[in-house]
Amino acid sequence: MELSIKKIIFKGLRKLSEVCIHWVPFNTSLRPDAFLNSSKIYLELHNQPTDPNYIKIHPGYTYHLRLPSDLQEAAELFEKLEPTTELPDVVVAEIRNGRLYTDAYYTIAIITPTNKVLTDLSLELRSKARLKGFVNNIFNIKFFRKPTKFKGTVFTLLTGGGGLDNYFHWLFDVLPRYHLLKVSGLFQRVNWFVIPSYNLPYQVETLKVLGISPSQIIDGSKVNHIEADTLIASSSHRNAGQMEKWVCDFLRESFVDTLLPNGKNYPSHFYITRNDSRSRNVLNENELIALLNSFGFTTLSLSGLSFEEQVRLFNNAEVIVSPHGAGLANLVFCKTGTKIIEIFSKGWVGTMYYDLAQKLGLEYYYQLDNVSASPASAAEAKHKHFMVDLAAVEKTLRSLIKMPLKT
Repeated sequence: MELSIKKIIFKGLRKLSEVCIHWVPFNTSLRPDAFLNSSKIYLELHNQPTDPNYIKIHPGYTYHLRLPSDLQEAAELFEKLEPTTELPDVVVAEIRNGRLYTDAYYTIAIITPTNKVLTDLSLELRSKARLKGFVNNIFNIKFFRKPTKFKGTVFTLLTGGGGLDNYFHWLFDVLPRYHLLKVSGLFQRVNWFVIPSYNLPYQVETLKVLGISPSQIIDGSKVNHIEADTLIASSSHRNAGQMEKWVCDFLRESFVDTLLPNGKNYPSHFYITRNDSRSRNVLNENELIALLNSFGFTTLSLSGLSFEEQVRLFNNAEVIVSPHGAGLANLVFCKTGTKIIEIFSKGWVGTMYYDLAQKLGLEYYYQLDNVSASPASAAEAKHKHFMVDLAAVEKTLRSLIKMPLKT
């Protein structure tokens, strides 16, 4: 409860800050005057050619969306899904005397000492798309505090949006940038790491495992304007609803392969409840749990588990039933062949776990909400509680578990 109150207060202060920075002129000379589409071209013009300051890690490619027709139709209730997406090269670039600006949520701007935004390294989430320079919100901002200056080299793991306080985005959008840095060969140069926030237990735990010291951390939710002797940034590596296999491999190698057995037994069949959330609760959950109990399932709330416990839990799993939510990001830690039943509420259907399951060789099943009335908007769908079709869930369970584990 205390954490929820803090979250509400933080969001309120963020909204107030957004109003101020758009209406109160201050240090407007710090606002970029243009954008450049290619950091590579900028570096070729402003750095020594022999410097390893632009490294292409993964080549761009065309991503083809392939979904079952009913899942795609349900996901398109509020947002049209693109059948193909052109994904650009994933790169890491080193900018001398670079600046970083963020509003701690939507906007990330990597700025050159010539006061230009590098669009391939920056991000603007208001448009729900990769950055097109002219839409970056930094060009609409009037209020700028002078940047905090850091001696040495700063690397940014900022990713925008849910990276601030969402477990899924932390795992799949924030931490993979650490991997890109390691692969680039520039890791040993880094003195500081900018992260979206350093307030939640899983943020502290994962960074500790990766070997990032608290003394090296810059909390982007508290320091929003930075200037460094050298700023290193990576481009976006993932499109909405699409997962990269190299990201999955990195997370498994970093967190599954490094954990030694702790002697604790974890349930192999479990249901993840959302009763610790204020959104998308299952209204007939008591009946659902009773049904699952008859098949030998244990009911769990992930909020009471440490990050390490969640990794071990999912790595031990055989069958998982869960409403759609960030906790299913832990599917990345499951063994090949683990069975998943994801339950969707009406109108709030994300396809990322379907895609993730294909990358990992999981047996994925889903249950769409054909009971509840359609919400009026995406905002309503995000929070609206819903009913589960128990007969449909039981039918799927009987096809997976031939004989109930308990009677």
